[in-house]
Amino acid sequence: MTNELESGIAGIENALRHVDDAVNLAKQLVGSIPVVWVTESRRGVGIRFKNDLNENAKYYSVVSVVPEGAHNDIAAVTTKQVGLRHVAIMGPNDYEGLYEEVLIDVISSFGAKPIIVKLEGKTPLETEMYGVTYLGITTLALAELLGVEPVSTEPIDRLKNLLSERRVFPV
Repeated sequence: MTNELESGIAGIENALRHVDDAVNLAKQLVGSIPVVWVTESRRGVGIRFKNDLNENAKYYSVVSVVPEGAHNDIAAVTTKQVGLRHVAIMGPNDYEGLYEEVLIDVISSFGAKPIIVKLEGKTPLETEMYGVTYLGITTLALAELLGVEPVSTEPIDRLKNLLSERRVFPV
């Protein structure tokens, strides 16, 4: 247990050494709709990034989990939709890593310039904690760039209140 905890802490500490890179990533996302491509083994990191973009930066984004997402979502890249910014999250030794690399090549062949986020870590937990922390910092930097208050959850609060008032379910 101690080694696992230390591994997770190491991932967080490593991400904190890359704040400037996270801020640079945030700058690249301004004015776009991020499409987050992530392997099944990194699903948690990808969904957390999308959720943090939504809640912290109040910024819409989409996550597509490879390989299933590549089967469906990849069709949309052929339409050259304006404003999409593809972000591929890749971890060391992901068993589906080659699949995601090929996916990136296909997306690029349709004119997109995907951003590749390479997670770091010696263990699965260290890599996950690095990813969640690094990408979380990115969303806070994006909120700052946009002049958005990350803590504010007015739409969520309004939804909860209306659901409670209409007795849809207790919140």
